[in-house]
Amino acid sequence: MVNREAMIAYLLHQMPETERLDFAEQCFADPDLTAQLSIAEAELFDAYVRGELPREQREGVEGYLLSSDVQRRKLNFTAALHAVLRRPPRPRVQWLTLCAAAIFVVLVGVVFWIERENRELRSEIASREQNARPIAGGVYSASLISSGLRGGSAVPSVVLPNDARILQLDLELGEAERRARYSATLFLAGRRVWQEEPLRPDTRAQALLVSMWIPADVLAPGNYTLALESGGNPVFYYSLKIVR
Repeated sequence: MVNREAMIAYLLHQMPETERLDFAEQCFADPDLTAQLSIAEAELFDAYVRGELPREQREGVEGYLLSSDVQRRKLNFTAALHAVLRRPPRPRVQWLTLCAAAIFVVLVGVVFWIERENRELRSEIASREQNARPIAGGVYSASLISSGLRGGSAVPSVVLPNDARILQLDLELGEAERRARYSATLFLAGRRVWQEEPLRPDTRAQALLVSMWIPADVLAPGNYTLALESGGNPVFYYSLKIVR
């Protein structure tokens, strides 16, 4: 049984990253834990709107739970709900009973709505945490989405097999950032490990992509940053974790 304090620490990034990864795996495997986490998140938003959170937790909500449009919509929904519930009651005998029933129905709806949004977010994150796909002759492929696209913030893990010779990375771009050519530089702990240019965009499956090819022997396990530039100006940054 996971206690509420652990769920709050997970949501507000107040536990070590290794423990957060273990907790996330538990959530994917346990629907009951996922539902409890959704309720804890709803309670955090409720306390935030009421102004009842301590400073550290309030900063955590603002720094992590409000980092995407989806999360901000959840907060706006909670604030709108409170605005409705603050309206003065009509002088009717059955008002308290009706009000209690309405609050219960609305809160159940909030929990289910948040759960659906979380399920979509987890599905998107899970799709990014992928094994590299084999192509042929020791060539493997993986896709990356910039943190500037679709509110992405999770760092995808790419599991690279021992027999890999080359990793092909497909970098998703926004249509507004279409350029004739790009250059890409891959960094590990601030050290440049690979650079490739020129790279030209290609449209596949209704997505604008740039592909680069990296020798597997330069990819040690670790957290990488990839900078995509055009004309010497940064266009997008990508993050990935190599696991071998």
